[in-house]
Amino acid sequence: MPLAISIPNGYALERLDTSRHSRENFSCGKPELDVFLRTQASQAQSKYLSATHAVIRTEMTSEGLYPIAGYVTLVSSEIPLSECPPAFKKVTNRERLPILLLARMASDLAYKGNRIGECLLKFALIKALEMNQNSGCAALFVDAKDEDSKAFYLKYDFTPLLDRPMRLFLPVAKIEKLI
Repeated sequence: MPLAISIPNGYALERLDTSRHSRENFSCGKPELDVFLRTQASQAQSKYLSATHAVIRTEMTSEGLYPIAGYVTLVSSEIPLSECPPAFKKVTNRERLPILLLARMASDLAYKGNRIGECLLKFALIKALEMNQNSGCAALFVDAKDEDSKAFYLKYDFTPLLDRPMRLFLPVAKIEKLI
């Protein structure tokens, strides 16, 4: 999987900006992810708690906003070494490891088939690699919301934790090899 982000024609990838991006009609089929985008993503971003990036249509709505086709929310985090797989425990004896958490990711059902999720995931992988280069990051982690989303991440070589099968990770060392 080459890590160049291929944004489909007619789309752009930008940091969430509620003055430019239309969130109201976003619908991914999971109400909690829709509500997060509409009511919490911008607030969390303004409080420096997370960063949300959106794939938007480059054609404006009648309200002068760009519709969001998908979004990803990233959070710098740590994970206790005791929760990590054995491979991580061989690398260090630190109590906690720095990670990038893919906190939320969703694609609007209206844009299904345009590979928006793949585009957003590649963006997250690149951000994990950049975080590692700038300050250290052992892996990209994600908590799958259901079996369908878990299958999506497994397709991209994420590994579930043995004791928490819905928590998956991809080590930065693997991400580096993809480039």
